[in-house]
Formats: sequence, C-alpha cells, structure tokens
Amino acid sequence: MAFNILSTVPDFPQVLFAKLVQRVGGWPIPFFIPDHDHDGRKWANLDEQKKINGFRKNQETNSYETEAAFVTRITGIMRIYFSILRIVPAKGPLQMFYQLPRCWIWFARLFGERVLLERTVAAQLMYSLYPCFLFILLSLIAYLYLFSRIRCHGPGRFTYLGSTMGKNAGTYI
Repeated sequence: MAFNILSTVPDFPQVLFAKLVQRVGGWPIPFFIPDHDHDGRKWANLDEQKKINGFRKNQETNSYETEAAFVTRITGIMRIYFSILRIVPAKGPLQMFYQLPRCWIWFARLFGERVLLERTVAAQLMYSLYPCFLFILLSLIAYLYLFSRIRCHGPGRFTYLGSTMGKNAGTYI
C-alpha cells in the first residue's frame, strides 16, 4: 500500500522519509548523530539526545525503551523501508530515496562509519534484512573476480592473472 501511495500522491515520498528519520533517528541514511547540534550547541540533556537518536519515551513510566526494544523497533521499520526499495515500479522510477541503488548507498555509508558499525542496531539490521542477499552478493563478487581472470587457451592450458599454465599445472574446477 505504501508503495502505491509513493507513486501516486505528490509530496508523499518526502513526508514519509521525514517521518522515517523522525522515528528511527539517522538509520535510514545511515548517519551517526553527534553529541551536538549542527550549530555546535550541545544537547540540553540526555532526554534530548535520546529523542534525536530515535529512542521512544514511555509516557506512563517516563523512561526510555530498552536497547532490545529499540533494536526490534528500528529493525521492523527499516525492514519496511528496504522492502519498498526492492519493488520495481511499473510506471517509472520513484524518487531517489526509494530506488534500489539507495540500498547500495546505505550499505556503503554504513560500512564507512565505524561508530555505526559498533552499534547493536547495525548488526541486527544487516542480519535481519539481507542474510541471503549478502551471501549471494559475496558469492557473485568472488565468482566474477575469479573467473574474470581465467582465460582458456585450448585443452589443458589457461591463463590466470597473466601467467600461462600448461598441463602440469593441473586442472581448474
């Protein structure tokens, strides 16, 4: 349903992405939120910092959600976002925040931020969203890397990384 609304209602993609960032902090980008605001002002207190990072406050107990609850909630919301990224639209491409290349940008930014990789949420997001996808991707990269360097020159002769090997070199696969 969200995908259909994204492709038909004007300005909805911007609103949805803004609400996504509001609910989960910097994880849709991914972006590490520092201990100060963009103008250099430190956060007023721990409450303000937790709110900016996407933690929810329980109104009844006046306490923030636990790390486990936070990870579960972030993972669920991000799973919806990544599901939208994987859908191929029939009418034409969606806005840039909802296109499949955004997935690769997300992984690149995540791997570029050591602070984010050290968080439990990052590991859970990678594990829960793409365990099979990462395995297939790494297998494909290894396959392409290895076989792009092998050239067959007839029976029993092939070139690997520029050196020619003959019959005494053995067979490959």
